[in-house]
Amino acid sequence: MPKLLSFKEFMTEASQNTRYWFNVKTSKLVKVTERWHDWGPISRPEAFGLKPPQVKEFEKSMDRGRDIIDGISDLMARRGWVRASAMRQEWDITATTLIRAAATVKALSQKHPTPKRLYLEAGSTSKLLMNGEITDFIKTGKIVKRTEIGATMARFR
Repeated sequence: MPKLLSFKEFMTEASQNTRYWFNVKTSKLVKVTERWHDWGPISRPEAFGLKPPQVKEFEKSMDRGRDIIDGISDLMARRGWVRASAMRQEWDITATTLIRAAATVKALSQKHPTPKRLYLEAGSTSKLLMNGEITDFIKTGKIVKRTEIGATMARFR
């Protein structure tokens, strides 16, 4: 079971959260410098291959301070974008398919050290991967389930 963080540790770790959008079609990883994921495409549409008229309807929601803006996730997913966050100890990936999530994890692994926890939300699948499972997912793009004896044998290989 993962160690629970104190409030101070959680706040320190959360402040080190780096947000990204990853395009699986072009393998482009764009860092979100705005406060929330959904604000990135609205503030800088050109960085995401969008035109200002495509995101104009969402500007009012951003001005109101909403962090999740209905329609942006759908627009971005149709164009091949995946939402990702990388903290020191954990990553969070929200994709429409496991294949897109795997491509995103592979891209993140080139910029950040492997985390202790990986939260995957791919379509109707929600998974928490830990330690060796993350390494396997980065290598294969599949969620590999090991038995206890299989995990022990893999450590001695």
